[in-house]
Amino acid sequence: MIWLIATALALQPPSLPTTAEPIAGQCSEAIPLVVGDTVPVSLFDGGLVQCGSVAVPTSQVADLLAVRIYSEEVTSLFILETTKLESEIVSMRIELEASSQVDFWQRPSVQRTVGIVEGALVGILIGAMGHSLYMEK
Repeated sequence: MIWLIATALALQPPSLPTTAEPIAGQCSEAIPLVVGDTVPVSLFDGGLVQCGSVAVPTSQVADLLAVRIYSEEVTSLFILETTKLESEIVSMRIELEASSQVDFWQRPSVQRTVGIVEGALVGILIGAMGHSLYMEK
């Protein structure tokens, strides 16, 4: 699980491509071409092409726009999932810190001191009992 979180945080979604710089002689706007209509003068006049463009089938343009929208949605989902994983990591760190804090009586130095005091008290009590038994005789 930690490996998945670490790899997810290491990955970044690829950035969207930047808009290409205008090419000299290209058309200044998109010009729709409809079946049965004449070619607009801004594109074709007197047998000469007036500006550079590419006639792309409408379905391909629709597909490209759908892919663009899909990529933006995937990017936003990736960012949301990464944010969620980061918050889970923070909560896991807090939980780990809380569980790693040892109670006062569980600390090794306190355990050692208590053991020494207990041993000394037991030794004193045994000595006192032995002394009282031998002094009565």
